[in-house]
Amino acid sequence: MNVADTFPAASPLASIRESPLGPLAIPEFRLLWTSGLGVNLALWMQAVGAAWLMLSLAPSPLMVASIQTAQSLPIFLFGLPGGVLADVIDRRALILFSYAWFTVCVGIASLLTFTGDMTPALLLVVTAALGASYGEGAPLFRIVKTDRVELQAQVPPAEAQAAHAISALAFEVPGRPDPIDLKPDHVHDAGVVDPKTRALPLQIEVENRGGQVLVGQTGTAVLYTGRTQRVPVVPRDAVLMESGRPYVFVQTSGERFARRFVEIASRDGDVVGLRSGVMVGDRVVTRGAYEIQLASSAKGLPAEGHVH
Repeated sequence: MNVADTFPAASPLASIRESPLGPLAIPEFRLLWTSGLGVNLALWMQAVGAAWLMLSLAPSPLMVASIQTAQSLPIFLFGLPGGVLADVIDRRALILFSYAWFTVCVGIASLLTFTGDMTPALLLVVTAALGASYGEGAPLFRIVKTDRVELQAQVPPAEAQAAHAISALAFEVPGRPDPIDLKPDHVHDAGVVDPKTRALPLQIEVENRGGQVLVGQTGTAVLYTGRTQRVPVVPRDAVLMESGRPYVFVQTSGERFARRFVEIASRDGDVVGLRSGVMVGDRVVTRGAYEIQLASSAKGLPAEGHVH
């Protein structure tokens, strides 16, 4: 393939994560988070108050410890059914029912305590009922704001300065044929090389209004820096892999083909830029490369061979 084009440099593996305070920008989430905080505070206060009340009703270490058991046991018993219910019925209705149940239980406990009719057994029952309302509502608070996420790219230290000047970004996900085009907004790093990967973790805030990328997803980030280089390009189908190393077949003469291991400079749609391994003017097999590989393997020719 004797074609050359301009390509930006490519970054190694990258991962997506959420912005820590992003969800608080959503009014509905702030309201739900605030109400959840109030419920948790009430549960903690009830646990302390119930333990003190049990100490006055039945001054026994076993009975006082039973308060914590009564509060946690429903979570153990109803945790799995609660998760199933959250998937099959309306979650808004479920959380409203949980809060209503919590209010009723608190009202009954307050009335029994005020009238002096509270007994150790009733206190354990009421505490267990409150624990059940918590167990049903707890899984419903896993909310993530995904219209703006942060991508963490592992960048070679030598390219860190150029990576800060990126103008565009593409995110390649394994199993997806086309990369996801993202718009970078803010780029920053801690200036410390990761001792395990020997790369600089680069944080890139990007818009994700379509929800194309998922929090926790991994892939390859292609960073467009505006700096271009002319490299040979070949169709994507011409590049094969062996033990994680890319290679192509080059026609040497007639029906003889040689395997050339290459270094990929960048990817852009259906073409791949090669930094090394081939030169402009080499005749790279662009169709039927896999068939040549099969024929070469069958004849026991690891590097090159005469293929019909």
